[in-house]
Amino acid sequence: MHLAAQDMLDIYQRKVYFFPDTGRVREKKLKQVHNDTIINRENESSSRLRYSDLGGDLELFD
Repeated sequence: MHLAAQDMLDIYQRKVYFFPDTGRVREKKLKQVHNDTIINRENESSSRLRYSDLGGDLELFD
């Protein structure tokens, strides 16, 4: 397996975008995000997962 890039350490949070149809991954450093914004997004995501069908297959690594 080939490691194309890495981004570790630093003081900023990151947001990772994964595109399963192509396998492409993008990353964005969150330099100016209010904590309440992140908490609200996480709560919304958690709520959607609670009521979603989580069945199916997913393979992240070969």
